[in-house]
Order: sequence, then structure tokens, then C-alpha cells
Amino acid sequence: MQHCTRVQCLVFLIVMNLLVVLIIIGLHFTYSRLRARAASAQRVRNLTFVYNAIWYYARDHGRFLPRVLLTEGGEPQHSWRTLLTPYLGDNIHFQIDFSERWDSLCNRFFWAIPQEYYRSPLETSGPEVTSYFALLTPNSSWGRTTEEIDKGLGPRLQEIILIEIPGLGTCWMEPRDLTIEEVLDILDARCTTRQHPYPQEVTYLTRDGVKRIDTTKFDRAALRDVLLGLKPAPFELVNAGRGVVPRGRRRRARWWILGLKFLFVFGG
Repeated sequence: MQHCTRVQCLVFLIVMNLLVVLIIIGLHFTYSRLRARAASAQRVRNLTFVYNAIWYYARDHGRFLPRVLLTEGGEPQHSWRTLLTPYLGDNIHFQIDFSERWDSLCNRFFWAIPQEYYRSPLETSGPEVTSYFALLTPNSSWGRTTEEIDKGLGPRLQEIILIEIPGLGTCWMEPRDLTIEEVLDILDARCTTRQHPYPQEVTYLTRDGVKRIDTTKFDRAALRDVLLGLKPAPFELVNAGRGVVPRGRRRRARWWILGLKFLFVFGG
């Protein structure tokens, strides 16, 4: 019976320790990728569900959802998010007092009721916070009749209806939306500081579906044209429940698998 020498035992222990470390790193890498894929799919599902609800509203009312309900004095009273709740399968709509402002004492109770389709998985604030905002653009579809929208079907397909901007701390009932300049200021600040947990790509909703673009590939003027629909962008068209894994990431994953197989075969 042969006994391994001290050097052989040491080499074996080193190889086994390296193997364990690489397995742990590989599992962590896989878990991070799966978690990111799940979050990406949830973001798309949220916008897809809201997209369907908006068009069900348009079918029933003959016009696009109004972006905001105003008081007699012209002050914002309720948001489109509150009006859309019946089409999201929530009966909260019938309990809200629409004769009062969204922040009145009788309506504040509903702030803390989570609305999962209005909250991105990237959001780090409380359950009452929303991540989705209407983009205020000239001649937008908000509040228009379906006949008016259909007349401009061609050029309006790329119109951005909603955009995902997490981290603003806006209550889902608050009638707050964003102008293009506000969106550009937020994206500029995040590109400059990098001290935030949010990715540099933006997911948004058009009449043509849910799309995603990498904002780092555009300067401010070019990104403004993209948001206005004046300039085509190399966007990624995504489907609910399924993200697109870039080819480079797939290649790196294959190298990880080959490396682990090599250690399993030759490490023992």
C-alpha cells in the first residue's frame, strides 16, 4: 500500500481548497445572475401588466387614461395610478374618496397598501413608493380619445408612455410625473456620482412594447431626442418573464463551467 508523501498531501490539500473556493465563487456568481435575471423579468412584467391595464381602460372609456385629475381650482387631485387600480385587480379604487385630495386625512390610509405593479424590484424605499412615472412630452397620448391616437398611429408607436425611475421616494397615489429635463437631470446625476444601487440602463414603456436602453451610450442632447422619439435608439426589446443575456456574459459563463469541470477531473 502506497502512502503519499508530505509534498503530495500538501499539493492535494491546496488543490482541494482552491476547488472549494472556486465552487463558492461560482455559486455566488450563479446566484447573483439568477437574482438579476429575476429582477429584470419582474421589471418587465410590471410594465407589461400596466400596459395591458392602460389599454383596457382605453377600450372601456374610449379615450386614453388622463394623467391627472384636477380640482375645480386646477390643482392636481389624483394620479393616473389611482384611476388604473381597478384594471390591476385591486378593489382599493372603490374605497378612495375622489372628492378629496390624494393626501387628505381620509385617503392617507391607502398610502401604505402595497401596489406591487407600481414598484420596481430595484426600489429601496418603503412599500408605498412608486418607481413608474408618465413622461411629460408635447402632444402626448394622455387623455386623448382613441380616434385621435389612431390618427397618429405611425409616428406615435415610439412615444414613451411610462418610464422606470426608482429611488425618488414618490408615493404611488401622488399625482407626480416627470418632464424630460427632470429625467435627464436624474440620469446625469447618477452617471456622475455612481453612488447608488441603480443600473445605468433604463426600462420604459411605449405603444410598441417594453424597451430598455443603455443611457451611458448617449450624451444629454442625444438622449433627449431619444426620449422625445425624434431619434431612433439601439434599444433592447424585452418580453415579460424573459430577459436577453448578452453574448459576452454567456461566453464567460461557459468558461466558468469548463474551469470547474477541469478541476473536478484533474483535482482528484
